[in-house]
Amino acid sequence: MSRLVRPCVLTEGLRDHEAFQAWRQLQRGDEAPPAIEVLQRNKKAAVYRLSALAPDGSDVIAKRARRITLGVERIIYERVLPQVPVPLLRCYGYAADPDEEYAWLFLEDAGGDAYLPSHESHRRLAGQWLGELHLAASSGLGAQLPARGLRHYLQVLRDCRAGLDLLSRTALPAEDVALVGRFVSFCDEIESSWSGIERECAALPETLVHGDFAVKNVRIRNLAAGQALVAFDWQFAGVGAPATDLAQSIDRVVSPDLGAYQAVMARVNRRLALRDVERIAACGNVLRVLDQVRWALSGLRVADPKWVTKAGALLRAYEPMVTATVERLEMELGR
Repeated sequence: MSRLVRPCVLTEGLRDHEAFQAWRQLQRGDEAPPAIEVLQRNKKAAVYRLSALAPDGSDVIAKRARRITLGVERIIYERVLPQVPVPLLRCYGYAADPDEEYAWLFLEDAGGDAYLPSHESHRRLAGQWLGELHLAASSGLGAQLPARGLRHYLQVLRDCRAGLDLLSRTALPAEDVALVGRFVSFCDEIESSWSGIERECAALPETLVHGDFAVKNVRIRNLAAGQALVAFDWQFAGVGAPATDLAQSIDRVVSPDLGAYQAVMARVNRRLALRDVERIAACGNVLRVLDQVRWALSGLRVADPKWVTKAGALLRAYEPMVTATVERLEMELGR
């Protein structure tokens, strides 16, 4: 969701670069990298690729973000993923930033090939990977990670409605007034179906969820034993309903193969059928859409025409996805 900058490669003054200065805190050596690539940079976060700086000569990803955000990722990389039988990225360490509100996390570069939801083999890998993750990480995390359960998403729904109410009080064109009204109706329909969402999601226990299981956050690696999926960018992760990671065919999500996922989960829950997982995934589409709508309305300043215009444009872009999501939920809950 962050604004990306055009990638650029720095080759001068690297010893004084903030990312290398943070890396030196880990006592990883005094030799600067040959180059630093700027992958992302804005007011809240920065991501750099430090070339050939890892102990094995590979690249290192340096992330600067708020401590509270990196704290979640640090727990996942250092304490959770090593206990899960899935491929993972190496975490090289965590370092302070001169601004106490921020910190640094250093990770292995994921590399690999782009994930393609159109490839059945990729989707099967994703379903198996996600099943292993959810199966192994379904206990003992509540005190360490943010809550991402249905209570959290009910609050997201109410935040969406509050944002829409705020937007409706601005000077909107007639077509946008109608648009906001349709999104309010969407929120009403979802809330009226909430008990059904809770009932379907109860078929699986709460577990570690990625929270942004999108194509941009996974890669396919070709290993001697075959292909493997790796995931990164865990900043929205927490403990909650697996549904959000199972979302299908909307908003550039991974769309994991639900049959492959069910086969893994059935090792401990023989009563879990594919139809159960399909209904949970339909609920996951709703949760994913709620996240996106809240993001579209976040930071809304009614006195700033640019923010109002941006919110309206995002809602128009999301409307087909919202309509399809509501229709699918109604169909699944009605079966």
